[in-house]
Formats: sequence, structure tokens, C-alpha cells
Amino acid sequence: HAGRATDGLAGCRAAVTAWRGNHLAWYALGNAFASRADWRVARDAYQEAARLRPDVAMYQLYEGIASYQILRSAHAAGSSPQVLAAALRAIELDRAATRLVLRPYRLAAALSAAVDPATVSFTRARDALTAAASLAPDLWLAHYYLGLTERAQDHARLAAAAFTRSIQADPSQAAPY
Repeated sequence: HAGRATDGLAGCRAAVTAWRGNHLAWYALGNAFASRADWRVARDAYQEAARLRPDVAMYQLYEGIASYQILRSAHAAGSSPQVLAAALRAIELDRAATRLVLRPYRLAAALSAAVDPATVSFTRARDALTAAASLAPDLWLAHYYLGLTERAQDHARLAAAAFTRSIQADPSQAAPY
């Protein structure tokens, strides 16, 4: 499983190196890093895909989600000791081999969360999510994350409106309720 993910990541990198205008490869690269919770690198890849094809709602959506996750991680991490604790969780005891094993993707995700909350803004997430919702009004996930973004900023009415649009777009999804 991990070997296939590494091969996929290498393939995406090769594709964007060979042709920087390959929006689908940038999107796939973003997905590869998002699956590892490396939100900064994922966001940058999604942003490039969205720059190349601003008319594709999914690229805007996932750029917004990654931007939101960076902010959420920064808020959750809060201080250096918490970031260090998260980084240390990347080193695990392999019970089968009774030795320490480094999980590099977990370390990268922990370090990616080390953001000074005072230096980040929700504008990037909101702009990308708003673009996604405008391009695809029935995309419930765009409205949902827009609601999360607004709620995180204590914009209760805007959050409620976004959650309502999310529910209207797909009432079967539990998250917006």
C-alpha cells in the first residue's frame, strides 16, 4: 500500500515536471499529499491546478479544503510543545520488529501544522470555497467547508447560511446538520 502511494507520488511529480500545464497531474499530486495530511504541499498543488483551470470546481474546492485544514491544524497545534508532540508521534515502535520506525509522512504532516496562527488568514480558504460553490452550486461539500470557515471566524449568520445551502444541495449528508 505504502509502496503504491510512493509510486503514485513519484508519477505525479514526474508528470508536472514534464508538463507544468498538466492540471490533472497537479490535482492528483494534491490528493497524494492530502492523503498524508501534508496540507501545505497539497494546497499548493491544488492552487496550481486551479490556476491552470479556474473553471473546475473540484480544484477550487480542494484548494479551499486544504487551506482550511492548514488553519485548523495551526489552531489545534497552537504551541511549539504540541507540534513537537505531534512530530514525536511520527516515530513509532514497530511491535513486530521491536525497533523504532520513522513515519516520514506523519513527521511532514506534524511540521506542516507548525504555523503561527497570528500570520494566517481565512481569506484564501473562503475565496477558493466561494469560487467552487459559484461554479457548482450543488456541490454540498463546498458550502459545508465554507460554513466551517465562517464558523471558525465567529461569523454565525454566514456559517448558518452556508450550512443551510449545503443541506439544500444534499440533504443526505450528515455533516452540515
